[in-house]
Amino acid sequence: SKSMALPNVLNIVPGLGYLPLKSYQNALSTFITSGFMYLTARELYKKDLPFTGTFFVSAGVIFHLGSYVGINRYNERIKSAYRDDLIRYIEEKLP
Repeated sequence: SKSMALPNVLNIVPGLGYLPLKSYQNALSTFITSGFMYLTARELYKKDLPFTGTFFVSAGVIFHLGSYVGINRYNERIKSAYRDDLIRYIEEKLP
């Protein structure tokens, strides 16, 4: 099964947590989407639009946190499949 800690630590940078899972499309889309939202928020704060900037920061944070959920669900599916295969193998081999 995949490591649970490494993707979560790498995901401090949006999208990097998907790389150890070889989910490159999710990594790229998360990085681009979160980055766009954070950069948009920064520009809005510079233009003295705090409400709109806060909206984009909030959306970026929610999207970023959602990637943690996705990474952990993926890891859980891998662990569950490995566990099921192991149990099936043991049941077939032992009398």
